[in-house]
Amino acid sequence: MTLSMLQASVVVTAESHNPTILHPHFLKTQGIVPPDFEPAESPVCTPPLAIVKYRNGLNYTASVSSPNPDREIFDRFLKPDPWSRSQDAPISVGIRIVYPCGELAKSLQLSLDPGTIKRERPWNRF
Repeated sequence: MTLSMLQASVVVTAESHNPTILHPHFLKTQGIVPPDFEPAESPVCTPPLAIVKYRNGLNYTASVSSPNPDREIFDRFLKPDPWSRSQDAPISVGIRIVYPCGELAKSLQLSLDPGTIKRERPWNRF
């Protein structure tokens, strides 16, 4: 199995927030992102939504190729039992593990879900 990186992102959630202030300068001066983070492209800052993409990401999405991803997760994380071999056995399994991270309300979240990824060939984009 080979791990392939698909995406990396920073996610900010807040109540009663103003997305238009979530631009690179504000994120750096407020200590939300480290000073060495550099935008990967121009930010989008609108009243309902802000998107700032950095070269350094905090959330990662990756994939591992498997001929049968449902079975792979099922076999690795569930104990074999009569219920797992019955007619009513689950047809798909997803795992979510959350670890505390530091003194603040931070966490490390690991999610494993089967799925299919459509990879676009570079020459088919235009």
